[in-house]
Amino acid sequence: TGFNGRVGIGTNDPDHLLSISSNKPTDNSFLYGFEQTFNENDYHGYRLGLQHLIGRRSGLRLQLKNGGDYSDIMSSRHHSEGYNMTGFNGRVGIGTNDPDHLLDVYSDQGAILGVGKQRGGRVYIIAGTDGNRYAIGSRKKDKFGIMTNNITRMTLDTSGRVGIGTASPEVGLHVKDKDGGIMYEKKNIQVIMGLNSTNNAGWIGTESNNGLFLGTNNEGSNIYLDVHDNAFIGFENSNIPTLSSSNRENFDLMVDEGIIAEDLAIAERADWADYVFDEEYTLKPLSEVKQFIKKNKHLPNIPSQKEVSKKGYSVHDINVRLLEKTEELVLYAIQQEEKIEKQELKIKELSKRLDDLAKMITKDE
Repeated sequence: TGFNGRVGIGTNDPDHLLSISSNKPTDNSFLYGFEQTFNENDYHGYRLGLQHLIGRRSGLRLQLKNGGDYSDIMSSRHHSEGYNMTGFNGRVGIGTNDPDHLLDVYSDQGAILGVGKQRGGRVYIIAGTDGNRYAIGSRKKDKFGIMTNNITRMTLDTSGRVGIGTASPEVGLHVKDKDGGIMYEKKNIQVIMGLNSTNNAGWIGTESNNGLFLGTNNEGSNIYLDVHDNAFIGFENSNIPTLSSSNRENFDLMVDEGIIAEDLAIAERADWADYVFDEEYTLKPLSEVKQFIKKNKHLPNIPSQKEVSKKGYSVHDINVRLLEKTEELVLYAIQQEEKIEKQELKIKELSKRLDDLAKMITKDE
C-alpha cells in the first residue's frame, strides 16, 4: 500500500493506483515497462512499455527483438497532429501475423468483431462458418441501422424487413421518401416508382425518354406505354406497331386480337346523328346516291376500305355515320310511303272513273 491505497514511483503524490513519473527522462528511454529475453546472448525477446521519444513525444510501444535489435510490432505515438498507430509496415493484424490491410481481423469462430454497450446487444461483423457466409448486423433481437449525418437512413428489423427513410418497415421493402421514390437504372434507362408530380397519387414510369413494358412470367409483355402517352396491350416486345401521327393524336389505346367484355359504354359525346331529322337537312336523291356509289364504291360520308386500312376508324365516329345512314333510310322509306299513298289515291280515282265509264257503256247498249 502507499498513499491512501495508491503507489507512487518517482512521485510523492500519486494520482492513480500506480503512478510513475520522471521529470527528466532520457530520450527514447522507457519510463516503465516489461522486458523479456529468451537466451543468454540477448538475441531474442520482447518489451512493452511507455517510452519517452525524441521531441517530447511519448507512446506505448510493443517491440520484438530478433537477432539483437528491437523493432516495433505495434506502437501508439502522440505528436502535435494526434495519435499514430503502426504495426507491420503500418498495418495491424488481430488473429493474423500477416495483415494485408490497415486493420485485418481473422477468426475461425464465426463473429470476428463485436461492438456494443453491453454483452449480447452488439453489432457484429461475421465471417461465415456456415456456407462461407459473410455478414454485418446484430445477433440479438435488435434492429440494425445505417446512418449518415447522424440520421438513420436505412433500417433492417428483426423480421428481415428493410426500411429506407423509416425505422419501422411494414413490408419486405418499405421506402418512405417525401422527395422521390425508388429508381432502377441500366443502360441510361431510368425506371421510377414513387408519387406523381403533384404528390397526390402513386406513379410508376420512366424518368428517361424511354417506353415502359409491364409483363408477366418473364416473357413477352402485357402492356407497353410509349413516350407519346399511347398504350399498347397484347403485343410482343419486338412487335409494337408504329402509329401514324393522326392515330397517335386521336387514339390513346391499341389492343391486339380484340377485346372481350360483357358491356361497353361510350362516354358522353355531343355529336350524334339526329341532325338528319332537322328540317334543314338535305337528303340526297337516291339517283345521286346511286351515281356516288357507282363512282366511289362506298356510301357517302362512310370511309373507304383504303382509308380504314391506312388510318383505322373511330368506333364512335363510325356509329354516328352508320346511324346517319339508318336515319336516311327511314326518310327514304317515308318518302316512298308518301309516294305510294299518292299513287294509291290516283289508282282509286282512275279505278272509279273506269267503273263509271263501264256503267255508261252498259246503259247505252
